Amino acid sequence: MVAGFSVLGFGWIALRPDVYSKHQVVLEQQFHLPPDVEYALLESDKSGKYSHTNIRAIVQFTPGQYNNYVRSFDDEALWSMQPFKWGRFEIEAPGSQRAMTWWDTNEAFHDGSSFSHYLSWGHNQDAVWDATPAHSFCFAVVGEGAGQQVYQCGDYQEGPRPKVFVRGFVDSSEQRLYAYIST
Repeated sequence: MVAGFSVLGFGWIALRPDVYSKHQVVLEQQFHLPPDVEYALLESDKSGKYSHTNIRAIVQFTPGQYNNYVRSFDDEALWSMQPFKWGRFEIEAPGSQRAMTWWDTNEAFHDGSSFSHYLSWGHNQDAVWDATPAHSFCFAVVGEGAGQQVYQCGDYQEGPRPKVFVRGFVDSSEQRLYAYIST
């Protein structure tokens, strides 16, 4: 089934290489991916009346890449907020270390959050729902300009819908990263 997603994803990317290349650079920056990583799925789009901008990726690590990647989760210097542009939003607010933390299982998504319904992985993403997270990562960007704040997803309780979500989880049995950035 993942192969089918890859074909569809790469088909869309071929039609919109401008969107794809910008999104892939941000994905690789925010998730600190090794340069020679393999993608089982990589699809990017900008669509809809409200210009939702998304990228979905399933990264297939080699055993060595996987071990190094998981070991990096404790490196606070590496996992710190990296400014980026996503759609029309400039993300420049400093994120707390808590927002940049990898959590056990799916704790990054559910720790009391009032907006878990915003954390969709998109349509037809069966591979995501079949995986069991060993580690999860999620931050939300709220506001713009000087009032912008970055929250760990589980810490954001009430207020306006966040402008951008960056989330991912690692499946240890398949040695994969599932990553999603969206507006």
